[in-house]
Amino acid sequence: PNFPTQVTNIQIALDTSGSMNEPFGQRTREDGNAFTRFDAAMEAIDQFTRNRAGDAFGLSIFTAKVIHWVPLTTDLSAIRLATPFVRPGAFPLNWWDGTKVGNAIESCAELLEQRSDGDRMLIVLTDGETPDLANGEATRIGQSLKSRKIALYAISVRDQGASEELRTTCQLTGGQLFESGDLPGLQRVFREIDQLQKTQLAAAQTQWMEYDRPFALAGLAILALWQLAAFGLRYAPW
Repeated sequence: PNFPTQVTNIQIALDTSGSMNEPFGQRTREDGNAFTRFDAAMEAIDQFTRNRAGDAFGLSIFTAKVIHWVPLTTDLSAIRLATPFVRPGAFPLNWWDGTKVGNAIESCAELLEQRSDGDRMLIVLTDGETPDLANGEATRIGQSLKSRKIALYAISVRDQGASEELRTTCQLTGGQLFESGDLPGLQRVFREIDQLQKTQLAAAQTQWMEYDRPFALAGLAILALWQLAAFGLRYAPW
């Protein structure tokens, strides 16, 4: 019997609004510019995906709008290579700015729902407020995700406290809201999420294997001996 691991489909929704370009800690990049919230997020995401080899990852970027940049794939390099193209400021801010976390959650949930096999996890990383989760929307979206069996984990990198509406949405799905203000803390959050969503074993399935090589070699050896006997190593009564 074979016990394959059950794939977890993980969609990462990353806030790429202008505020994600604000400095994150005292670190600087190789080009001398400040290490930003976006840089910290991508570094933590890269480490997280490496630790979850075998799972399917997708990357969505959002502000007031949503773009599903990398479809669900087990090719982890696709997310790493996306970094230069999705950096805040890559799109005109008059078109690509603002923050609507609720809209991003619902859009990513529709994408995850198309995957019938494996668990479903949605990770939202943002530094913004969540006005579109007010007036009962947090409860409605949380219950919708729960019915689709999608666990929501959110990471807030705001200087202020995290949104209580976002916390409510996460809790309704069985997920959690985390807060982090530095890179080690952000990486620790991803490690904690990794521990919460352990890889599971799928149901055992029998795999039939061909085992004919030894018998084929033995048959060829006997055939060769028979041919040699036909050339003179045989009994001739005349």
